[in-house]
Amino acid sequence: MFCSDLLHTPVPPVVRVHHTEPADYGVRTILHCSVLGFYPQKVQVSWLRDGVEVSSDVSSTDVLANEDWSFQVHSYLELTPRRGERMSCRVEHSSLPQSLEVDWDTLALDLKCVKVTVGILFFLVGLCAAAGGAVYFWWRRRFDFSPVDRQGQTSSCLSEF
Repeated sequence: MFCSDLLHTPVPPVVRVHHTEPADYGVRTILHCSVLGFYPQKVQVSWLRDGVEVSSDVSSTDVLANEDWSFQVHSYLELTPRRGERMSCRVEHSSLPQSLEVDWDTLALDLKCVKVTVGILFFLVGLCAAAGGAVYFWWRRRFDFSPVDRQGQTSSCLSEF
C-alpha cells in the first residue's frame, strides 16, 4: 500500500534556464532549459519570447528516466538575444496547479555591458590625466619659472641669502 501511494504521488519538476556557452546581445547563442526530477513522465515544455510562444529553432531530448523513478527532459532554443526581451521556459506538468514559467536571467549579459562601459570610462579618465600631465610638463619646460635664470645664475632676490 505504501509503495503504491508513493508511485502515484506526483512530484513537481525543478526547472533551470541557462545558456550553453558565453552569450552576448546580438550574438547567436543556445539557451538550455533543464526540467528535472518530475513524476509522472508526461510533461510539456515550450519557450516564450516576451510572452509569445516560440516554435522555430527549438529542439528537445526525449524524456529520460532517472534511477529514482523520476524523469528529466532538456529543451534547447537557438536565438540572438536582444536587450530588454524576456525569454522564458514554460513547463506544464500534472503536479503543478498552473504552468511554470522560468525566465532566463540576463544579469550576466547586463553586467558584461556595465563592466565594458566602466572600463572605457576609466581608460578615458586615465587618458585625460596622462594628456593633462604631458601638457603640464610641456608648459613647464617651455615657460621655465625656476628660481635659476636661463643663463644658470640665480635671480637677484635669491642671491641675497
